[in-house]
Amino acid sequence: MKKLKSIYLLLFSVLVIGAFASCAGSTDDDDGKPDAFKGEAYFTVQVAVAGDTKATSRAAGPHGGEDGDGRETAFENEYKVNNVCVFLYSSTTGISDGDAKIEQAFYFKKPTEKPGNTRYDKVYTFEKKKCLPIVVSKAYHVLVVANAGDITLTYLNKKLRELRDAHLETFAKGSGDFIMTSEQDATTESTSAGGNATGDGSEANPLTVNVDIERLAARIDIDPGDGEYVDSPTNPGTGTYAFDVKDVTNNLVGGFVLESILPYNKLTSGEFCIKRVGDNTGATLSYLGNETTNSETDKTATNYVIDPWTSAKNAGSTPSGLTYNVRKLNDAGWPSATGYLPVKKVLGSTSSSSFFVLDYAMENTTFDNSEEYATGLVFKGKYYEASEWDATNHRPNIGVTGTDKYYTYTIRHSDPTGAGPKTDPMYYGIVRNNIYRIKIEGVVGEKKGMVLTIAVKKWAKYTHAETSM
Repeated sequence: MKKLKSIYLLLFSVLVIGAFASCAGSTDDDDGKPDAFKGEAYFTVQVAVAGDTKATSRAAGPHGGEDGDGRETAFENEYKVNNVCVFLYSSTTGISDGDAKIEQAFYFKKPTEKPGNTRYDKVYTFEKKKCLPIVVSKAYHVLVVANAGDITLTYLNKKLRELRDAHLETFAKGSGDFIMTSEQDATTESTSAGGNATGDGSEANPLTVNVDIERLAARIDIDPGDGEYVDSPTNPGTGTYAFDVKDVTNNLVGGFVLESILPYNKLTSGEFCIKRVGDNTGATLSYLGNETTNSETDKTATNYVIDPWTSAKNAGSTPSGLTYNVRKLNDAGWPSATGYLPVKKVLGSTSSSSFFVLDYAMENTTFDNSEEYATGLVFKGKYYEASEWDATNHRPNIGVTGTDKYYTYTIRHSDPTGAGPKTDPMYYGIVRNNIYRIKIEGVVGEKKGMVLTIAVKKWAKYTHAETSM
């Protein structure tokens, strides 16, 4: 009988522990579950992601640093939040503590757009969830992953580094929702204590943590500049752009019709869940850190954004696990390459801004700015001699076929003058949550090529009442 009683007590203990664990790792409402403690606590999250433009003018670019060349438009599907996973961990050193344990995890999937916001200032609130009182009373650090579905059980009770260093293999779900993660540290401490939380944890006033999130993707835009839009006679709205070709003294020598563009060395292996920056060895990392610049006037980058293969990319070798959509080829290889994207006309947010969104890309950086691994573009089209070109209407003469032509461009990330050394930090690179706006200024001679300028704009950054994004 004594042995049976011991077994009964053991089973009772297991049940109590199980009830505690089910609340501690809650991924849904705890209604109907036994309450392991007296009293109740409630928790929710509010996330902010920008959707608007407050673009600044630029004399030259691209400028390094977090703000780059200003801010630029996001379209509705690019800032929509449909679900979030919230991970809580405790550590005195924060996100650099890879051994910290993820103690709590919550999944929210009923977003409500905060009243009073426009399409330009997106703040989403979520349903409150019952939680253990410890969530309210203990100081936790908070990480958020949005639009990835419910991945709470994948990382609950795991070490922080398993989430922080995870390689997310895509920047968008099949639904087209962009995956977003925390942009900066957030805590469950109140704003008066320097944290990001409001509320007392009661049902009427749940503990609410305010978290800023950013997209894992970067966006590549093409601005046709002074190119003449040539609509398709059979499929209106899907035409292309024609350019007069001038010589160095601005005399007309021919024409060029842009047909399609191919991004190459676009990383497809995945990228870190949480952004990190560091020096050129990768030994000194700052998680959730900012890109820095050397001065307000020069604004060239002074540190590196690091992707999972940055430190291993060396000219002449291919790091294990690194994959690109199309590797950089020589000039003879571009005609046989696949994956060219047709040019189409998409108007920007104002009548004075005409551009089209070419593609989205993951982070891709190197310490030596090797063009072997840098992301670039191939502009494919037809070149026409002066005798084949209608200079009045800026288009080919009827019946001429032109000659296939391919112009290439490596995307710069930081070099305001365009004359800096390629060895400067982040001279080339793709960084999450930025828009790479490439403007076609013109075409100079058949062989000299396209004249392009670039602005790197933060993908809509704004300040809301609780914290800064």
